[in-house]
Order: sequence, then structure tokens, then C-alpha cells
Amino acid sequence: MRIVSGIYMQVTPEILEGCEKSDRRAQKSLYEICFRMHMSVCYSYYGNEEDARSVLNLAFLKINKNIKSIDGNPKVFFSWSRRIVVNTIIDEYRKNRNYNEKVDKYENDRDLESRETSSSNAGLESLEEMDIKKMVARLPDQTRQVFVLYVIEGYSHKEIAEQMGMSDGTSKWHLSVGRKMLREMLEKIEGIEEKLNKMVI
Repeated sequence: MRIVSGIYMQVTPEILEGCEKSDRRAQKSLYEICFRMHMSVCYSYYGNEEDARSVLNLAFLKINKNIKSIDGNPKVFFSWSRRIVVNTIIDEYRKNRNYNEKVDKYENDRDLESRETSSSNAGLESLEEMDIKKMVARLPDQTRQVFVLYVIEGYSHKEIAEQMGMSDGTSKWHLSVGRKMLREMLEKIEGIEEKLNKMVI
């Protein structure tokens, strides 16, 4: 929340007005102010800096193009610009998606629901935020994107399916796989910590 509060203070009506007039200095200032916040969102989806920065630049083109729609109001800028960033990520995914054929094996919702567990979420709560981000970044691309949309952004499986051009069942499958992989990563970390605690120096 401290990052968001800082943006509220730094994104002024004057900067927004300058961006409405396509003033390069205002656009540069806005980009620099928001870079850390929106780059974090992009990195959560892509897991690497190059792709994250590329999609962020595309999102900022849309932000500058449509910035007049918020009437120079800094208070709505955060949620409005974040939505544009997320939608740009989804749009890019849909352009480049390449579905894995094995997804078809798991289209039955009953099978998917039986694979769902919540234990991974509970275990993740004990980790630092940076550790969680690193773990999520290691998930396969589509699985990571569905996981972030569902767990972090709060989308429903129906909404994810509509946005990403897949079935509800496929969305659930990716979430199930993501949870399973994160749980396995967590178990490895706990195993290493347990061994270290037992070591006698």
C-alpha cells in the first residue's frame, strides 16, 4: 500500500493534464513514477524482465492514448491504469497463445475439482512476498497467468476463460497444476530448512 499511496501523491493533475496534451516530459514523469508498481504486475505474469518490460511499454501507450477518460483525477489513476496493464497482458497472451494438447485430458470439471486443494495457499502465507513471487515466476507461462488472475487479481474461472479464450475446465486445470507445483516447491524448501535445523555445527 505504501507504493500506491506514494503514487497518489506524485501523480498530480498537472502531470495528467500534460499527458493529455501529449507532453513528452509529462509522459516520461508518469512512466517513471508508475514503473515499479506496474512492472511488478507484469513480472508476476511473465516471470522475466524482458517480456514484462515489453508488455508494460505497450500498456503505457494505451494509458497515454486514453488518459483523457479520467479527467485528470489522480485518485482513480491507480485502479484505471492497473486495469489497462492487466488487459494488455491478456491481449498479448491471446495473440500468442499456444495450447498444450494434454489440457484436453482434464476438461471434466469433476476430475479437476477433485485435484483442487487449499493446503498450498495456507503454506504460502508463511513465506516472504519476494519468495512467493520467485516461486510463481517459475510456473509455466499459461499456468502462471491463470494463477495470477485467479489468486492475485480475483478473477473467476468463467472470467478467465472468457478473457483468455479457454474453457472453464482448462482454467481450473491450470490453477490445480499451479497449486500442485507451488506446494511441491514449498515442501522442498521446508525439507531443506528441516535438514539445516538438524545440522550440528
